[in-house]
Amino acid sequence: MSDRDAWLDDPPWARLRGDGPHRPLRFDAQMHPKPMVEGVLDVFAGR
Repeated sequence: MSDRDAWLDDPPWARLRGDGPHRPLRFDAQMHPKPMVEGVLDVFAGR
């Protein structure tokens, strides 16, 4: 799942969440990993 699939910026939800953009997922709209992916991998590796 990527930010392209995120529903948080859809009009009904964005209105409830305040100023955006809201991009909570691990990959951007072009499926490139965000910096948080490295942190997630570190956790699974026990680092």
